Amino acid sequence: MLNLPLSTPAWSKGNNLPITLSQDEQSRLADYTFPNTPTGLRDYAILLCFTELGLRCSEVSHLQFKDIEWNRGILIVRKTKTHAERELPLSIKLGKALEDYVLHARPISLGYPLFFKSERRMSEPASTDNVRNVIRRLYNKVGITGWHVGTHALRRTVGSHLYNAGNDLKTVADLLGHTSITTTKAYVRIDINSLREVAASWPRRELL
Repeated sequence: MLNLPLSTPAWSKGNNLPITLSQDEQSRLADYTFPNTPTGLRDYAILLCFTELGLRCSEVSHLQFKDIEWNRGILIVRKTKTHAERELPLSIKLGKALEDYVLHARPISLGYPLFFKSERRMSEPASTDNVRNVIRRLYNKVGITGWHVGTHALRRTVGSHLYNAGNDLKTVADLLGHTSITTTKAYVRIDINSLREVAASWPRRELL
């Protein structure tokens, strides 16, 4: 991944590259140890909803317990910006995090909503602001700063990873819930270092 200085605007003149997290920032998030508490289990599951699936903040906050289809290994995202449901595959990591949260942290009194608001208000559902603040606090804990760094940076990072892994824009658009690949183009960022490796090895392909 390309690394942009934290002071670089998300859309500066002559630069249409979307802001994504650097490899170091991604590692800091991945290496953070969440406390084994109801709030810690909740926060870890919320983070993985962003880093594994690239969900919108509002989509995470509107998830319900029934949206997890354990037998099929999918998560159904119903409350979307485009009003179109989509089914997303649960990774082993996210599935385990959700299982731990549901079994050991989520109160039955919460009802249908998946995530609770706070440790003191566990019977109330999390709002979009609650979910956003979970990520903001996590950024502070691991030392990720910058006005542009928010939940959407995680979403763009997922989109860029998917595209640079060889998926076409339509596939990435479907996962992110975009109705147009034009929108998706503004989310993905080309891995220049990987392209250089391809370019360097290209003349040797005739020897294979």
